[in-house]
Amino acid sequence: MAYIIKLTPTAFNDLQKAIDYYNEQQKGLGKKFDRAVREIFAQVQKVPKSGSFMYDSVRFRVLKQFPFIILYEFVENKTIIIYRVFNSSLNSYWQ
Repeated sequence: MAYIIKLTPTAFNDLQKAIDYYNEQQKGLGKKFDRAVREIFAQVQKVPKSGSFMYDSVRFRVLKQFPFIILYEFVENKTIIIYRVFNSSLNSYWQ
């Protein structure tokens, strides 16, 4: 079953900030980060229940190469809502 991924404005902002940050650190690193995030999105699209529960029906997946966690929820209309793409070392998902 193919799910549609939708990012909240906050998640989109999180993602863009992280890409910009990594691009400032090293040429091409932002692109590598973006690919890692998109890989998680693709995995979640295929198997939405693969993530662990964060709270209630919100789940999370951890990036392996970067200190980031993706918070998401899937809803009955074949949609996956990405709430946050946050740096776990900064604990920024509460902000």
